[in-house]
Amino acid sequence: MNGVRALRALWRLVTWLLLGACLACLASAVWWVSVGKHDDGADIAGYRPYVVASGSMAPAFEVDSFVLTHDRPFDEVRKGDVIAFRAGGIGGRTALHRVTHVEHADGRVAWVTVKGDNNTHPDGVPVTRKEYLGTAVLHTNATAVVMQQLHAPHGVLRVVVVPLAVVVLVWVGGRLLLSGRRTVVGRSAVVLALTLGLLASATASYAIYLDRKQDFVTTTLDGVATRYETTAASSRLTLESTSVNGTIDIPRIEVHSPIIEYVAASSLNLAITHYAGPALNQPDNVVLAGHHAWGNLYFTRIDRLRAGDVIWVTDSARRRVKYLVTGHRQVTPDDTSVLRQPKDGKRHLTLISCTYDLRNRYIVDAVAAKDLAADQAPATRAVSPVDVAEASIWPDYSLPAAVGLGMLGLGGGAAYLAARGVRRTHSRGASGD
Repeated sequence: MNGVRALRALWRLVTWLLLGACLACLASAVWWVSVGKHDDGADIAGYRPYVVASGSMAPAFEVDSFVLTHDRPFDEVRKGDVIAFRAGGIGGRTALHRVTHVEHADGRVAWVTVKGDNNTHPDGVPVTRKEYLGTAVLHTNATAVVMQQLHAPHGVLRVVVVPLAVVVLVWVGGRLLLSGRRTVVGRSAVVLALTLGLLASATASYAIYLDRKQDFVTTTLDGVATRYETTAASSRLTLESTSVNGTIDIPRIEVHSPIIEYVAASSLNLAITHYAGPALNQPDNVVLAGHHAWGNLYFTRIDRLRAGDVIWVTDSARRRVKYLVTGHRQVTPDDTSVLRQPKDGKRHLTLISCTYDLRNRYIVDAVAAKDLAADQAPATRAVSPVDVAEASIWPDYSLPAAVGLGMLGLGGGAAYLAARGVRRTHSRGASGD
């Protein structure tokens, strides 16, 4: 009995600690969204959180890493400190760079020179007391790892849904196991039913979420690409404040997306990126990179392209060039041969995306149709309505659907066993009384 009481007391302590942590996180999130995100000067007791948005401070500060700054006096800034400041070169937005020189005047700090660890030269404009926001006091790249997992295929399921389901399972299961009289079979069945029910709900919810998000993102990208192709060459179009410099259209896998310049890994979250090589539709090897996500988003389905499939690329001059796929293969992440420039006067096109397991890279090679000799050009593959329909449905949602149905069946059986176990316990208790 004493052991059970101690366990219950420990459970209550853990519960209150978790509740306090959740409330603190909620309060911080509300502050961040309502005040901090829109006001560079807002802080909590002088502290302010940031998330690194570019690779200028890599590898010490990776993209999506977390930084906490404190508004220490400007006169206490020293060489080597990483400071937050309003950068005029990016429209007054906040930047995080390292101090490389401190200039004093009349015994006080007049201004400092800053530089990104990954940049070749220092920033062109010094930081004065007016632009200074705070000095970094805490930093971790752990959040970068989490964000990379979130951006990976099924990242939301692994990083958010499953952990939350486990928390709920531990909470409810613990309450059930510590209260009431139940047989071992009954208790086990309750835990099993909860586990399978939560997993089934998570799978079904995630499938619905993916379906809706895919529709939204593909519709948005298709709209941006269409507007770009129908406007004058002198017109500029942006996607999330990033300039669009072309479009790609792959009828076989229903991809119609704008192309943006690759600046950082976060660029891949917006659209297809111009990763390397000359300008679009110019001689040599234009390399385009896209995420392997879900459905027909980005380059998820480029592994289905075969020799003769057609790819259309529209450049900034609104010239639309037809490319024919000549081959496909897998390479390791450190294989840079796909970036080589052949210098043969032809317009080559290389598409890069991760394989499903994220271990390798899937490569599709194509050449402009007009640059291929008649005996080299592969026969063009026609796209039929049947191909498109199958590509849109199979096999992206078949596995989640099968797993979900299977879990629902197992969960129903486990719930039945749990009910039987509970009924037997109550029957024995009644007969004993």
